[in-house]
Amino acid sequence: MIMSARKYTAAIFFILLSLYLCVHGSDEQLFLQVLEPYDVRYTYEIRPAKNFGAIRSLSFKKIRLVPSDAADACSQVIKNGAKIKNEVALIMRGGCSFVTKALNAEMYGAVAAVIYDNEKEASTFIDMIGDGTQREDLVGIPVYFMRGRDGYKISRAIAKHRLETALVNVPINHTNNVVVLNQPPWDPW
Repeated sequence: MIMSARKYTAAIFFILLSLYLCVHGSDEQLFLQVLEPYDVRYTYEIRPAKNFGAIRSLSFKKIRLVPSDAADACSQVIKNGAKIKNEVALIMRGGCSFVTKALNAEMYGAVAAVIYDNEKEASTFIDMIGDGTQREDLVGIPVYFMRGRDGYKISRAIAKHRLETALVNVPINHTNNVVVLNQPPWDPW
């Protein structure tokens, strides 16, 4: 049986879509779970970048979440860059593009980046998109967005306890795993 070009294209599309959904899920909800410090030990909703960053195929368990210094990670000089290596960078939004932040974190060896809104009370999500500089394909790590309120509370707890990191699981896919969601009392889910 000979397949027409249209049917062949449709079959290839279906196969690629199926592979994508296996990796990404269809309507998945992603979360970051803080294990330490205890006072922010909750499950926080996160969203992946829209058109840049690595395809997220691994979940990182009991990995360190390291607040970048400078908080916005806009400079290629990150004072605590050595501590970000093989860990997840926690970065504040603002000052430069999301792509720049991700590339700077990756340059120091971060395995993923979580960018939180720079508005302390922000309880909404924004879509992280590329910056139009054609560098989107250079980002080789997963990049996630977190509400401002959540990012600030985690950063403050790390500083309050005189810690350098938080211990987290990221990402947690609620639709494909059985996960007990411990919602922060300040977040409207």
